[in-house]
Amino acid sequence: MTQNLANALIKEDFYSFVQRAYFETSGGQILIPNWHLEVLCDRLEKARKGEIKRLIINVPPRSLKSQIVNVAFTAWVLGHNPTEKIVSASYSAELAETFARDCKRIMQSEWYKQLFPKSEISNDQSSAYDFKTISRGGRFAASVEGSLTGRGGNIIIIDDPIKTTDMANENALNKVQEWYTGTLLSRLDNQEYGVIILIMQRVHENDLTGYLLDKESDKWEHIVMPMIATEEEQWKVENKTFIRHKGDVLNKQYISFEKCNELKTELGEYVWNAQYQQEPCPVGGGIVKEEWMQYYPNQRLNPDEVYKILLSWDTANKTGENNAYSACSVVAVMRNRTFCLLQVARARLDMTKLLESVLQAYNSVVQESGFFRIKPVLLIEDAASGTPLINLLRNLKDIYGRVLNIEAIKPKGNKIDRLYGITPYIENGQLLFPPDGVEGKERWWPDFKKELLSFPNSKYKDQVDSLTQAISYGQELLAYQ
Repeated sequence: MTQNLANALIKEDFYSFVQRAYFETSGGQILIPNWHLEVLCDRLEKARKGEIKRLIINVPPRSLKSQIVNVAFTAWVLGHNPTEKIVSASYSAELAETFARDCKRIMQSEWYKQLFPKSEISNDQSSAYDFKTISRGGRFAASVEGSLTGRGGNIIIIDDPIKTTDMANENALNKVQEWYTGTLLSRLDNQEYGVIILIMQRVHENDLTGYLLDKESDKWEHIVMPMIATEEEQWKVENKTFIRHKGDVLNKQYISFEKCNELKTELGEYVWNAQYQQEPCPVGGGIVKEEWMQYYPNQRLNPDEVYKILLSWDTANKTGENNAYSACSVVAVMRNRTFCLLQVARARLDMTKLLESVLQAYNSVVQESGFFRIKPVLLIEDAASGTPLINLLRNLKDIYGRVLNIEAIKPKGNKIDRLYGITPYIENGQLLFPPDGVEGKERWWPDFKKELLSFPNSKYKDQVDSLTQAISYGQELLAYQ
């Protein structure tokens, strides 16, 4: 290939540009090609062209995410549009400046100047963290906690907004969310056409990725690449399709499957699943282990074997989209001294809707064929929103005109202690879960199971709270049976 042809390719193809930029910043090392790099380059190029306006990239450490997005991509954008303004933010000022220096190094190289002569860095403003082109575009780097006052751009890049050491720090997680909504969003010069790119390894279910996907998942293009594939994946780049089979390592030229297993043992399951598998709520990573869970054999319980039916409510104080849910666990206390979880429901409800939902769920159990002879017990924590709810319910009756059977609960201990209190029932098969095929299970089971197995690291804890409340009350019932 002639030099002119090579230059033309580097100028027009971002993946080729990334390889040349890596050679520049790595001190002459050759970038080892891999399919995942092509996928990232393809999506970033779509973002540059405005075809993708919100992009989240979750990939493991050492997969070149920052070199591609925060270094090469910013130089690429300014090469094609030297009037563009870019803001780049990372969890620390030092890290942000490191990426900025690498970008500047590329743009000051002779090969870059030949490809993009109009993208020359201005002598008037040329510091590493804040430089402009002679066409008045530029790149500004800041930390998440730093000031962005008076600064903005049409492309904003967020690169690892939280330190991995803060993965269990709720205050740190909340600060990042507040920074994003209260500061960063307002920095887009054009709210309609501006682009935001978030690149990070996952650290917690409620990290910035989790927050954004929970709040507005329909707006974001989400690229998730675990170190080891958990299912077959297909990735399309123009006229090519990359197929990754379950169990395949992301880049076998960089790390082997055997080394991944060693790393998993060294780091521990929670860190491995979060940072390397991009699943911060790992199965088996919390108090309850998946291998403990057992399932009752029949899709429908024999009503003659049921001693009591409990509807256990954990009610929330607020209904905002970032607040906790109100949740209800329906549990059958069996005459053989076991418990069967029948159903879980949750929603964000104001007091009027909450009252309606509690009454509807109660009557549904009363009306259920085979169970109508058993008067359900309604368990509600006597605190916060639960207290006025209890008072309202005391004046109501069920569909048969009977006074509701309400128990005001005063929980003992904290949420974690309460789950520890019922784990022997799960481990010993005394708390059984519904089998596959139960009608409606597919709607609630995935979220419930994820919350149970990741607790106390789960974002929400309402479903587990309602379950522990039911089992704790059931323990007392059985003690007097």
